[in-house]
Amino acid sequence: GASDILSRSHAHISQIVPFVAPVSRSLRSMAFVGPVAPASSRTSLSFSPACRPGDSRKELRHGLDRPAFFSTNAIPSSSSSFFGNSRPVNFGISKLPENGVFSVMSTITESRPSETTDTFAKGKKPRIVVLGTGWAALPFVKGIDDNIYDIVMVSPRNYFLFTPLLCGTCVGTLESRSIIEPIRAYKQKVNYYEAACTGIDISQKVIYCTNDREQYCFALDYDKLVIAVGATSSTFGVPGVEQYTCFLKEISHAQKIRQRIIECFESASFPDITEEDRKRILSFVIVGGGPTGVEFAAELYDFCNEDVRRLFPSLVKDVKITLLQSGKRLLTQFDDTLGDYALENFKRQGIDVRTGSAVIEVTEREVVLKDGTEIPYGLCVWSAGNGPRQIVRQLMQDIGKKLKGEGMLGKIAVAASGGRAEGSRLLVDEFMKVKGVDDIYAIGDCASIENNPLPPTAQVAQQGGNYLASSLNKIARGVDREKIRPFVYRHLGTLAYVGSNKALADRPLDLPIKLQGFFTWLFWRSAYLSKLFSMKSRFLVTLDWVRAGMFGRDVSAILSDAYNVQSTPRKFGFLQGLTQPDNIQ
Repeated sequence: GASDILSRSHAHISQIVPFVAPVSRSLRSMAFVGPVAPASSRTSLSFSPACRPGDSRKELRHGLDRPAFFSTNAIPSSSSSFFGNSRPVNFGISKLPENGVFSVMSTITESRPSETTDTFAKGKKPRIVVLGTGWAALPFVKGIDDNIYDIVMVSPRNYFLFTPLLCGTCVGTLESRSIIEPIRAYKQKVNYYEAACTGIDISQKVIYCTNDREQYCFALDYDKLVIAVGATSSTFGVPGVEQYTCFLKEISHAQKIRQRIIECFESASFPDITEEDRKRILSFVIVGGGPTGVEFAAELYDFCNEDVRRLFPSLVKDVKITLLQSGKRLLTQFDDTLGDYALENFKRQGIDVRTGSAVIEVTEREVVLKDGTEIPYGLCVWSAGNGPRQIVRQLMQDIGKKLKGEGMLGKIAVAASGGRAEGSRLLVDEFMKVKGVDDIYAIGDCASIENNPLPPTAQVAQQGGNYLASSLNKIARGVDREKIRPFVYRHLGTLAYVGSNKALADRPLDLPIKLQGFFTWLFWRSAYLSKLFSMKSRFLVTLDWVRAGMFGRDVSAILSDAYNVQSTPRKFGFLQGLTQPDNIQ
């Protein structure tokens, strides 16, 4: 049992280092040591593989059944010389809670980790933990004064992604690495951890994080927590969306879509393929008529018109692009005239736009509409809306429990979603502070200002990040809170690419004008080029545009094993008899 294991660990460690004996005795006597110490004596703690923190602490006392490895991040400075560098140390504890956290208190040491184990140890400066590396988090980190605060970033994504140009990477107009910026190269005085936040203890001011790749977990204390995790794609409960469609929010999604597009054309060129199968494989369905869906349809049309026509001339006539929108018009964020222009432009390009078409199910081969229509597809891209990430859902529930009432939670949820039935964003006040909890702020797509919900766009997130950094700097410098102005959003216009070197601009630079056409496309490119965060990205994006214009887009299938067709027959029944060749030449 756990007691025997801990007893053996006590004997083993006590023989090696006498001063560890008190810790071992405390471990032997209990499976969970708590509660967590005050902020002045807490330290970062690394704990078990595959743990899932954030559940009730009472549940963590039982079920020790997983190996535990503690890194020296958990060992205070007085013990650092014994444990040496940052290699994980096995404390002899062979099991840990299945769904919990094993907490060890720093009762024998100094209050904070030293710089030998934590490059930017908290010391005496208040610690700000930032969740996310997106449009809200990066401007905040850039603007916050690192001479005042210790800054820690936690995100499973160690780069910033320039999402307005993401659709171009789906077809090879741009390369993936041209639109990402490594976090570690962005600002030096930031301690970054590649992990996902899986739990927040709002009473003890501790977050729990997990790295799924290494099955490694740790805890961090904070003085202020900034949540900028963005949003995930919402399926709206439609069956089959998770299993059979591709989302378009991350660089991995774009790479997957690009691979599938190439595979569709290669598969459609097989000899003896039936006309029915060929047309189904070359049917591309996009669900969602917002900027993402419209721009992806435009980029896909350009790819088919410019590169497929040259590389797969016999297949062009069978290509069909279908754009489904549940509402009555495209691009509801834009002026009606611009939405109508996009619709007419798509019709001229041969894109089948179906407004008022709600999807009720997605199967392996077909998209089923509410009116019973079944649309066969080779690739279905889902860009129908945003939903909350799990950590946001969990925090909303915790706030509701703290406020002692599901009714209050319901009010928070509805207000945060702009009056919709589902609550998908954290409700914040006009100073970006999360309602109902202290020292937690939310910015970007995961937040909604009370009585002033703003659209989940990049410029809203960027301005929110800049504002919060400036506000916290002023507070730390002694400025009276009453003198800090609330957040005011300044709309700088909305842009969208609609294909054939044409774009739309609604109130660019806050001017009361509407633009469309070729010259707007030039403005669209130059505007986004200037918004990129580094000269390196600007150079690479410009080079990619020139390369694609001069030599065409690359259609090499290099992201997967081209000879591994084990999963392909699920999509294309005519491949059932194929086997993997013995040799690849």
